[in-house]
Amino acid sequence: MTSGILSRADLDRYLVAFNNNDTPIYTSFYAPDAEMALGPVVCYGLDAIKDFFATGRMVISEHIAPETIIISDHAVAITATITFTARVDIKEPFFDIGPPVAKGGGYTTLFTIFYELNEDKQFKKIYAGRVKPTKTFRAGKL
Repeated sequence: MTSGILSRADLDRYLVAFNNNDTPIYTSFYAPDAEMALGPVVCYGLDAIKDFFATGRMVISEHIAPETIIISDHAVAITATITFTARVDIKEPFFDIGPPVAKGGGYTTLFTIFYELNEDKQFKKIYAGRVKPTKTFRAGKL
């Protein structure tokens, strides 16, 4: 099953699936040759993106809360507050987002996410970056 972004309802379906870690649904919006750049991490191809999220979601959950959304025929742009919550103790800094935190702690930060769409309206290129300082919550001693 493949999905594309033809309307705000399609984007909302993607975001609900992403936030609920419904991998078969949210990854159906990615093109097979999708490229994703998240700060220092770059993934090439749908399988690499699936592997990245499968590995990452074992240690942290992610929730995207959009603040601004722009949809065109060729792209989607979102400014969103993203909350990352640790499922386990994170003993090393979490990428360039924040310091180590105990299970249940995490990070809230503002991101801009840009999705370039292919001719089937699937995500072909995804670029995401933090645009404000991160707030760390419930950071515990590890």
